[in-house]
Amino acid sequence: MPKYRGTLRVREERVSDWARAVTTAALVSDLDGVEAPVLPALLDANVLFIQGAQLRISGFELVEGAQYGQTWDVKVREC
Repeated sequence: MPKYRGTLRVREERVSDWARAVTTAALVSDLDGVEAPVLPALLDANVLFIQGAQLRISGFELVEGAQYGQTWDVKVREC
């Protein structure tokens, strides 16, 4: 699987397509002061485990109206 690098954000947001607030996970890049998504956000995100500097998050990507189940394996690096 390809590896991606960015800032991980997990927070609650209102998703208009689902007409409710959901927990989202997003990987964003801050290039030249402009924040941009690296991957489509995970909706209804759940942290499955955290162990040391590794965690796993599952959820759904919403791409052109279709939902795709995804799981992210994340390695936290020190700044």
